[in-house]
Amino acid sequence: KLQPGGALIIFEKEIINDSKINEIVESCYLKFKLKQGFSIDEVLSKKFSLEGVMNTNTENQNIRLLMNAGFTQFETIMKYGEFHGYLCIK
Repeated sequence: KLQPGGALIIFEKEIINDSKINEIVESCYLKFKLKQGFSIDEVLSKKFSLEGVMNTNTENQNIRLLMNAGFTQFETIMKYGEFHGYLCIK
């Protein structure tokens, strides 16, 4: 159990609130994966395997979940496309 004053670093894949921007970011990330040598079949296989297993939240939803878990301070330490890294203090 994390004690008061303890820190947690967490990285989450998030949904971007604006659906048009979310679509553009997802498209860019797909192109990045393909340029890294992954086949379209590999990318789609992973995407489908995560459906129903990995629940993706918005930034606000993740902050609310962290607050409900007792964290009182949050700072972005990295953000890249759909991925958001937080430093959280309890």
